[in-house]
Amino acid sequence: MNKFEKKISDKIDSLLSDDTADRKSLLDSLSPLENELREKIRLTKKESVKQRLEKLLLKVIIKLIDVNRRLSKRETANALTDEALALSVKLNDPELRAEALYEKATQHSFSSGFKMCHEYLMQSLEVYKELKNNTGIARCYMGLGINESKRGKYKYGVSLFNKALEYVSDNSAESQKTRAIIYVNLANTQFRSGQVQKSISNLESAKKIFSELKNFNTIQVVYGNLGYIYWELGELPKAIFNLNKAMKFSREAKDDYSLSSVYGNLGLAYKNLGEFEKSLDLLLKATVLKEKFGDAVGLSTGYMNIGTLYQQRNEYRNAEIYFKKALKMKKEIKDMNGFIECLINLGYLCTLTGNFNHCERYAEQALKNSTESGNKRLEAYSYNLYAKIFRYRGNLEKAIELLEKAQEICSELGSHMFGIENRLLQLSIQMQKRQYAIVEKELLKIIHSLIKDHEKLMLVECYDMLSTLFQKQKNYKKAFEYSQKYCDINKELFNEKRDKNLKQIKIIYDLENAEKEKEIYRLKYVEHQKALDELRELHFQLLEREKQKSEFLAIASHDLRNPLSAIIGLSNYIIEDESITRDEVDEFMHDIINSANSMLSIVKNFLNLEAIEQNEFNMVPEEFNIVNLIDFGISKVKADAERKEITIHKNYPSNEIILYYDKSLVLQIFDNLITNAIKFSPRGGNIYVTLIHKDSKLLLSVKDEGPGLTVEDKQKVFQRYSHLSAKPTGGESSTGLGLSIVKKLITLLNAKVKIKSKPGKGAEFIVEFKSVMKGNAQK
Repeated sequence: MNKFEKKISDKIDSLLSDDTADRKSLLDSLSPLENELREKIRLTKKESVKQRLEKLLLKVIIKLIDVNRRLSKRETANALTDEALALSVKLNDPELRAEALYEKATQHSFSSGFKMCHEYLMQSLEVYKELKNNTGIARCYMGLGINESKRGKYKYGVSLFNKALEYVSDNSAESQKTRAIIYVNLANTQFRSGQVQKSISNLESAKKIFSELKNFNTIQVVYGNLGYIYWELGELPKAIFNLNKAMKFSREAKDDYSLSSVYGNLGLAYKNLGEFEKSLDLLLKATVLKEKFGDAVGLSTGYMNIGTLYQQRNEYRNAEIYFKKALKMKKEIKDMNGFIECLINLGYLCTLTGNFNHCERYAEQALKNSTESGNKRLEAYSYNLYAKIFRYRGNLEKAIELLEKAQEICSELGSHMFGIENRLLQLSIQMQKRQYAIVEKELLKIIHSLIKDHEKLMLVECYDMLSTLFQKQKNYKKAFEYSQKYCDINKELFNEKRDKNLKQIKIIYDLENAEKEKEIYRLKYVEHQKALDELRELHFQLLEREKQKSEFLAIASHDLRNPLSAIIGLSNYIIEDESITRDEVDEFMHDIINSANSMLSIVKNFLNLEAIEQNEFNMVPEEFNIVNLIDFGISKVKADAERKEITIHKNYPSNEIILYYDKSLVLQIFDNLITNAIKFSPRGGNIYVTLIHKDSKLLLSVKDEGPGLTVEDKQKVFQRYSHLSAKPTGGESSTGLGLSIVKKLITLLNAKVKIKSKPGKGAEFIVEFKSVMKGNAQK
């Protein structure tokens, strides 16, 4: 390599490794270099020198492809891609050929040519595997994951992203950058498939890596995606903050492609704020940029968002035009999930215009396709849409059945707001069926949740429904009360709308200033960092204690109030009613004792948990026979099990098995597990209590036939006050304390616990004890 080649090679390496340069600056630096190399190649006679220069040119071209694509210069990017592929074949350089094939695949991905994209990625992957280039292999699996996700095959897409992550395990900057990009694309797919928290977690991981690498050109994608997710979750301050961060970084990087996505997401956020003109302007800007890039997936989604905006403004004709444009494009590019969303949107539009025959066709096709594709979120929307058709036709039972199916999916996916919307539709049908008591109880429960979450828009609907409910029952006092609340909340919303934008801007301004001040403080007072960390930790602990206090008060006001009210009511009845018989007094006293025991159990659980967390437990280990202890624990809950006709099966030998632990704590663990099993077991079900002696360890298993646990349930089942998708089968109270006590006690005893469960298949809790003194339990 001569001096000129060395100089050019070093310059190329410097430019290609610079992640801080914006796209326009990079283009301005690479274009003269490209021209210089082309001229040098034209003038060079010696073939070996020419070949070396062509390799350098190919490196420049491959980078220019990405830069031009990001700067809306699609035709230039496509021409350079074809040239790169031809040049890589001529030079017979496997590394550069693999890169050129990857860029060709990306070209097809941008134009939604999924089949050709897949073919070129597989060719590139094959070359990278021969070269044993792990970063290249990871990029190809990531590209395949993106391609499959765009086609709506989310599960397969996630498996490909995870495969990609296997090849970027080292700590080099290149590997870390690739890992962060994989996290971003994995998060996108997880979000589309309903795994919201996993999506946020992976985006935060990507943000951390990009920050450490000081790669601020790519970090805007992460901010943009976080903004979109927070918008979906209804957390608008977080959404707008992240989206404005994304816009700032996109503009600095002169990255119009990323900017198009930011415009789209900001448009949706402003739609929720009621800023329709601003929202429409941003959505149209997004579609113009998407069209420049030939991004059919993004453009069709933009059309769908504009349709939704027009629908919200009751401009149904314009909404239909944009929905149908989106539907046609989604079908052409074989974007199945996007196609289903368009069908559902058109179906809902038909319910607003009263065209239920067309609505049924859209709903039928949407349900069929969403079920086949395995997209649970869209399946729930399809059931909800179908329910509206059956309600319109007077088949209320079928409508409720479909809404219950949608509700199950909402619970499984954690779709809180759509779950409430779906439940309100179900309650309005139950009101038609005159099931007033059920409707009142459920509405009050939803209102409590909405007030807690500050969701005033849906509160309006709830208050209106309650007012109507009491009118139907001729309870005009209550009807007027909720009608007044309906008016008050509407007035609040009207007043808030005027300054909501200003508040959002102030929040964003304060957040940005806080970030700046924090950074300045860190730079000026590094020596105080440890103290600050301790203060933050203390602040977090105080907030956590305040949260726990609020949660306890909520429990006290609900779970303690109900049995206390029963005790007072029954006691007053016994005192005041002189005609009451002895048998009735006995029955009422039995109910009073049960209510008192229920209250005592809640208070005991709370105090036990507090004692554990404050390290106020003085353990007294002793030798004891766990067989006798378990029999005693079962005898305590025998009456509760018999009331629900539940059979408890014991599977352990009758002779003694001696443990060395704190006997009272082991009994508490078993009490909570067996009580929990009874709560969640169906009437007439079975519970299996088993002891297994294995490798000097003792396993205690409590297995039920209840509704089982979802993946999300398993992640939070041991958290304090956790609310699971499954509910007690006999209307028992569930504070979310029992299993958190089990976990803390097991940790305290240096034991272990694991869960085996699938939704609908029951749950098995297995506790592993180590201090087995003697015994011959099952092997």
